[in-house]
Amino acid sequence: MPASFPLALPYYMPTKQLPAPLPSIVEITSSKQVLSAQRGERFVVRVGEHYVVKYGRDIDLIEGENMLFVRESCNIAVPEVYAIFSDNKTNIKYIIMEYIPGENLMSQWRNLNESAKAKIAAKLRVCFDELRRIPAQGYYGKLGRRAYFDEIFMSLEDDGQKRICGPFETENQLVEAIVERYLETDYPQRGEYLRRVLPTVLIGHLPVFTHNDLQRKNIIVRNDGTPYIIDWESAAFYPRYYEYYSAMISFGHYKDDWHVWVGNMLHEYVAELGWLDTIRRELF
Repeated sequence: MPASFPLALPYYMPTKQLPAPLPSIVEITSSKQVLSAQRGERFVVRVGEHYVVKYGRDIDLIEGENMLFVRESCNIAVPEVYAIFSDNKTNIKYIIMEYIPGENLMSQWRNLNESAKAKIAAKLRVCFDELRRIPAQGYYGKLGRRAYFDEIFMSLEDDGQKRICGPFETENQLVEAIVERYLETDYPQRGEYLRRVLPTVLIGHLPVFTHNDLQRKNIIVRNDGTPYIIDWESAAFYPRYYEYYSAMISFGHYKDDWHVWVGNMLHEYVAELGWLDTIRRELF
C-alpha cells in the first residue's frame, strides 16, 4: 500500500521482508565498521552483512522518508529503508538501510578514463530524468508539505516572525522569499532590485523532486556497475533548475573535471545558476 507523507514514525519494515533481524541499538553503536563520522555527532556504520545505519542527534529522519518515497514513486537505484526511529531516552535518531556492496564514486573518479566516466554519467542522467518524472505535489517544499531548511529563503510565519522555510504555493512566493532575505540585510535596496528582475529569470519552473546534493561521495557504484544514490537528507520539491544549481556549487574549487560532467548528468540551467550563485555569495 502506498505510504502517505509525513510518515507516521517510528517506521519498521514488516519482519518477514527483512533480510535478517534488525540490529539492536547496542549492536549499532558498538559497530567497528565506521563508514563516516562527522563532528562526533552523526555516524554511518555497517552492521553485519545486510545493514548500514545512519544515526545521531542531529540526523533528520526525513531522509528515510525521502528514500521510501523515491523507491515507491519511480524506478531508480536507492537503498532499501528498513527502519526509521528515535530513542526517546537519548534523543538519538536512527535510519537503518540496505548495505550496497560497491565503491564510492569519490574514490573511483580520478582513476576512471573518459569512456568509464561517460558510462557513469549516462546512467546518472537516466536516474535524474526518472526522478524528474515524479508528479508534482502542488508546492515547493520538503516532502509532506514541510518547510525547507535552506538559508537562501525566508518567509513570514503566522506569529509575525520571519523564518527560513516555506513551503511555497507558487514560484512567485519562492522568489519573494529570496527578496525578503535581502531586506533583512544591510543592503535592502538590493532586495528591491531583485524583486523587479528575478521574476523575469526564475519563472516557469514547476516543482520537481530534487536530491539536492549530487556529489561523488553520494554515489555508490555497485559491483555490477549500477549507481546507487545515497544521502537524501536535503531532498525536497524544488524548482526544476535547483538540482543543477546545488550540484554546481557543492564541489568547491574547480580542481578536476567533475563540474564538466555534471552537465551530462543533469539538464543545465546556466542563467538560473548564475543568478543563484551570485545571491548565495552575496548573502553568505
